[in-house]
Amino acid sequence: MRTEVKSKTDRPVAARTRTKTFARSDDHGHSLNTRRCALVSSGSYRKRTSGDESACHHMVWDISAISVYTMRIAELLGKRIGVSGPQWMILIAIEELSEGSGLSVKAVAALLHVDSSFVSVQSKVLEKRDLIRRSRCMEDRRIMLLSLTNKAISRLKPLVPTRSRLHESIRADLDRAAFLQLSNMLSDLRDRMRKETELVAAGK
Repeated sequence: MRTEVKSKTDRPVAARTRTKTFARSDDHGHSLNTRRCALVSSGSYRKRTSGDESACHHMVWDISAISVYTMRIAELLGKRIGVSGPQWMILIAIEELSEGSGLSVKAVAALLHVDSSFVSVQSKVLEKRDLIRRSRCMEDRRIMLLSLTNKAISRLKPLVPTRSRLHESIRADLDRAAFLQLSNMLSDLRDRMRKETELVAAGK
């Protein structure tokens, strides 16, 4: 009985594509074999998803990237005045929302979506560096109010042009109505994602 021997070319095309190797690298030193496999996997995945589902995936990754860029900018601007990225966010939150009367620790934590204890610890660090003033609310002594010192205001002032450019970049060519609509849509999405986080945390 003659034994039939299959050649390598008898394998499915997809399998041949995944195992094909490249000896050279691209301009950044990345293996082209790795890049090819990534492209094949990505393409196969896209074929298994609907148009709406694919668009949703892209939006999730875009939002994730925006978050990464935002925190990186906070780190870079914070470094210019000698604070960390999270500390920079705390300072900016107080500057933009305190309206001179101070902003509560709880309000800052809610804005940054972190625990109040984190804001409390960081505010004490900033207080020691004479960048934040901590004081008790006259109406409710349980509430700790945070406000910027003259030193903090002085350090933030040179960064106004950079921050203004950043705001213009965020607004892009949207008019006021379109920008407000986008802002409201993002707020609604944030609230829905918070609820989803609670569901996932509950094991659902």
